[in-house]
Amino acid sequence: MGLLLIIVYVGAIAILFLFVVMMINVKSEETNRTKYVPIGLILGAVLMGEVYLQFPALKTGEGAEAQGWAGLINGGESNVERLGGVLYT
Repeated sequence: MGLLLIIVYVGAIAILFLFVVMMINVKSEETNRTKYVPIGLILGAVLMGEVYLQFPALKTGEGAEAQGWAGLINGGESNVERLGGVLYT
């Protein structure tokens, strides 16, 4: 049992030491992060296009004031009302 405790504590101290070394963040070379900007812009544009295509009422802008966001997304019911209907009927 004593040997097991020693192994566990030595492992914990080793992990703690590794964590401290990773937090120091020694930079051996300067990285160029600007090469990822076009990929991020393309990915962001694709995701925004998918959101735009998923909500047709958002394209025309009709009904936003009358129904609110819950009306645009769920057809007039809020998520709580739909969940209650599923659970209690």
